[in-house]
Amino acid sequence: MPFILPIHSKTLISINSTAWPSLKPKMFCLFILLTLITPVKSVLAEENSSRYTMIESKNGIIRLDKKTGALSNCKKSADGWTCRAIKETNEVNKKTGADNNQDNTDELFSELQKENEALKKENLNLKQQIANLELGLESEPTKKKLKLPTDEEVDEAITYMEKMIRKFGGAMKRLREKHPDVPGTEL
Repeated sequence: MPFILPIHSKTLISINSTAWPSLKPKMFCLFILLTLITPVKSVLAEENSSRYTMIESKNGIIRLDKKTGALSNCKKSADGWTCRAIKETNEVNKKTGADNNQDNTDELFSELQKENEALKKENLNLKQQIANLELGLESEPTKKKLKLPTDEEVDEAITYMEKMIRKFGGAMKRLREKHPDVPGTEL
């Protein structure tokens, strides 16, 4: 039974069953070669394309080199973007002779603890307000209540509107008298 391989043209190549066993090792090697090359190529492409990670900060953009672990602070200037290396904290302390790194850490820790406690209290208060609203209770008595106008104030507002409408009607009547040839709507 002949084995037929399609080619990109309309012509088909027929391979005898006697020639097929000699092609098996070659095709197997070609298959293995292609399967090995494809992942290596994609890994190399991924390595080159994602070497840096950019993180936005308040002082510009922080660039992390994934290969070396180096950090750089990048800022936009008149000449374009410039990136300067960020020194590690330990190196800065060694150069300046600062030995109070533990004190700074303790201060920062206590500040963060205070902030954390304040946020916990605020969160608890908000949860209580939500629970009260779900139950239909008011969390605080409303200080400002809607004050309805008195009858005199309502009458005064209606009188003002009536005067305004009369004045507007009078102005329209005068315009019609000045320009009688212009079509318009009767009031």
